[in-house]
Amino acid sequence: MNKTTLKSLGAASGVLAALLGVTSTSAQILSATDKATARLALEAGRSKNLVKERLPIFGSFRSASVVRNDTLKPGQVRDYTASFTRGDAVNIEVRTSSSAICFAVLAPSSDFPLFAGDVAGGRRAYRGIANRTSDYTIRLFLRSDVPKPEKEQAKESGAKKDKDSKEAEKEARYVLSVSRQ
Repeated sequence: MNKTTLKSLGAASGVLAALLGVTSTSAQILSATDKATARLALEAGRSKNLVKERLPIFGSFRSASVVRNDTLKPGQVRDYTASFTRGDAVNIEVRTSSSAICFAVLAPSSDFPLFAGDVAGGRRAYRGIANRTSDYTIRLFLRSDVPKPEKEQAKESGAKKDKDSKEAEKEARYVLSVSRQ
């Protein structure tokens, strides 16, 4: 990688960090750790914390969609892979009653987030245009699984937990809708 690529990756992790409310170092740790775990889990075949699923998007020539109803447990990460063709209008929506779920849309073959955010208010959507023909990853995880800076951890250990962190300690149900046009 050249210096320009490294700088843009650093800036991207800062954007992800701002959206998730963590430091850029924590955001880098989250994406790097998950990716390494994904490879090891597939080779070893024994990880219960990472669930990967390929989304077969069926439909007419240009328009297609798929819906998944599922749950996330604390410490669990779900990666969904969907194929899009360059120029496809992509619509990804997550609906849930839990405010603890976060999701990210990752660029093909990387941990670079095209979009990252939490599902506050019960619904969050990403709409965009696929910039190349490839597999895109949709990653869902609970907010409590994002590494926190040491100062925040010390503050929380003495204070009582807020609603979001209590919610993140239990399973969270969600509906994921993915479509293209």
